[in-house]
Amino acid sequence: MRNDHENILETINDIVIVLNLDRKILQVNKATVDLLGYEIKELENSPIDRFIYSSDNKLDIHKKNGLDPVFEKLINEDLKEVETTFISKEGRKISMSVSASKIFGLDNNIEGIVIIARDLTDTKRSLKEKDILIKEIHHRVKNNLQLVSSLLGLQSDQISDNVAREKFLEGQNRVKMMATFYEQLYQSENIGEIKFEDYIRNIVSSIVSFHQKKTKKIQVKFDIENISMDLNTSLICGYIISELVSNSLKHAFPKEGTGEIKIELHKDDDNYTLIVQDSGIGMPKDIDFNKSDKLGLRLVNMYVEQLKGKIRFDKTQGAKIIISFNILKKNVKGEKI
Repeated sequence: MRNDHENILETINDIVIVLNLDRKILQVNKATVDLLGYEIKELENSPIDRFIYSSDNKLDIHKKNGLDPVFEKLINEDLKEVETTFISKEGRKISMSVSASKIFGLDNNIEGIVIIARDLTDTKRSLKEKDILIKEIHHRVKNNLQLVSSLLGLQSDQISDNVAREKFLEGQNRVKMMATFYEQLYQSENIGEIKFEDYIRNIVSSIVSFHQKKTKKIQVKFDIENISMDLNTSLICGYIISELVSNSLKHAFPKEGTGEIKIELHKDDDNYTLIVQDSGIGMPKDIDFNKSDKLGLRLVNMYVEQLKGKIRFDKTQGAKIIISFNILKKNVKGEKI
């Protein structure tokens, strides 16, 4: 008759492997047999490295000497969880999430190791399908925004008042900027983050094209660290930069003067500093940046509030806007900590 310990193992759906101190298999459950395709007698007393795929020796699937480095670290350091690859009897590679715990005897000496592993094949397939679906949604949103932008452009051709037409085209440019964001998402390898410098360069390029008659002698420079941001923060920062750069191109360099606009983003742990400055004529001394009735500046203040950040305005030379904000880390459930 089977003992209670063996009966408990058979109720566990995950792979369970018990090893001795020589890393040889003492016991496995039915899930291990079913997944790997070996008979119990083929598994018992065999070294565990026989069934672990090693990236150091891809040609020899059933590596006989030494464990996969990731798996070795798991056992030696008693890590909670790592991802490694098991090899079935037919040579099929199976992605597994693996944890290991030491088995202690009554004298507190280590007597063995228990391995618990979960098949990630279906999970990875599901995540890949989800990423494809999300990317398709981003692509369609981008196409719809481009359609709206084109319609706004066509409508603006019927507006005779130059001031009204300019405002209309500014709205069109804001829609284009949103479309740029979703295009960047569609092309991003990591659907949860976006490479910030590429995104901002694309946005600024679009803005410069919009103001091309006034920007032939204006240089735009970037000093942006290699940072990937979450989608929401990237989008808000893009809005801020778009408004500030547009404002500089419209007002800082009258009569097609020469000058420079510089965009900086620096990171210190979870603290970020975004700087947009120009070498233009500066903003009027009596303007209150935080209480301006100008739509662009009002939008900037609104976006900074969404970041829970702080904004400073330096009027000593040209216009320099400094925005500081914090991106809180998230736990495994996606909750801010």
